[in-house]
Amino acid sequence: TNSISDYHAVTFRANYFSENSQVGYSGLTPAEFRNFGGEYYPYENDSFDTNRYGISLTHDWQISDSALLTTNYYYSYFDRDWWRQSSNSNDTLAFNGISPPGCVALRNNRISGVTVDPNTCQGNQGRLRTYDTYGVEPRLTVDHAMGQLEVGVRAHFEEQDRRQINGASPTARLGALVEDNFRATNAYSGFISNRFDIGKFSITPVIRYEHIENERKNRLNGQQAEVNLTEWVPGISAAYMPN
Repeated sequence: TNSISDYHAVTFRANYFSENSQVGYSGLTPAEFRNFGGEYYPYENDSFDTNRYGISLTHDWQISDSALLTTNYYYSYFDRDWWRQSSNSNDTLAFNGISPPGCVALRNNRISGVTVDPNTCQGNQGRLRTYDTYGVEPRLTVDHAMGQLEVGVRAHFEEQDRRQINGASPTARLGALVEDNFRATNAYSGFISNRFDIGKFSITPVIRYEHIENERKNRLNGQQAEVNLTEWVPGISAAYMPN
């Protein structure tokens, strides 16, 4: 945080998160649980890898003794690659009705409660996701004789790249692209609230506006669709402070 002057301050934040886990998606079948217990899990090749970067910049402007304007700018990037051999206990990695060699037998043995070798299923699926999220949110707070007024607006944007790659081995990291979707959300909102202090009581009415635009595009076949939502959301709260 840097105090530029008596009336302005800027705060910069940054963070990084990474995870590399040997975690699958499918649970145990009832027969596997009965025969081998809860610690058994056959898909030793499954991998869940994530990386996330986030930054934000906040500007505080003390307009007067009773008025503060805080503006927050933010951005984050999230990457998630999940390579796995099963999405449920009945999964055979079938695509267009065709399963990789050994995957049907592996599924049947799991249902029967037989010890399996995941390498006999010659395939996997990469569920690959990336997310960009960014926006800006100014908020004005004004103290007055009857309580406190608060006004805020936000413009928020999200973009998602969603892909699925079918690999030809239990540890593949390349393969056939069978899903390639782009999704985007633009969201705009604003609110006004005012807290009225009456002795030990306070009453705060509020009105909020939301407008959300969603878009989805299938890059494999060119199909796309959009849907929008607009809502006014009123509310009110009351509080009592005994001392």
